[in-house]
Amino acid sequence: ESLRRRRMRGGHLLSKMRFLSAQLEAYIEGGLWLRLAAQANSAAREISIALASNPRTELLHPVEANEIFVRAEPDIVCKLERAGFEFHQWPGPDPAIRLVVPYATDADTVSKFVACVAN
Repeated sequence: ESLRRRRMRGGHLLSKMRFLSAQLEAYIEGGLWLRLAAQANSAAREISIALASNPRTELLHPVEANEIFVRAEPDIVCKLERAGFEFHQWPGPDPAIRLVVPYATDADTVSKFVACVAN
């Protein structure tokens, strides 16, 4: 009974799907998904250019979307963490980081990241 009640309150009923479908329809038909993806990819491209130009960082794969795989010296990684950037660190003898650039990344955030990497 508790699960049925939670399911109903969470809107996970077939009758409620029309609300979710309306949002999804606007996301697809209006081209919002494409604009958001382009925004994330553009920010990732700017960040990857800064990383590629720094001799203390190495791009591990071509940047074709909003994910960046990079090897960076430990002090750069620490500086990014202290600045509040979040990323996944891959352990191992030659550690790397995986950055996923969200669609909401603005120009100020990109500039802040680039400044952290440059100094």
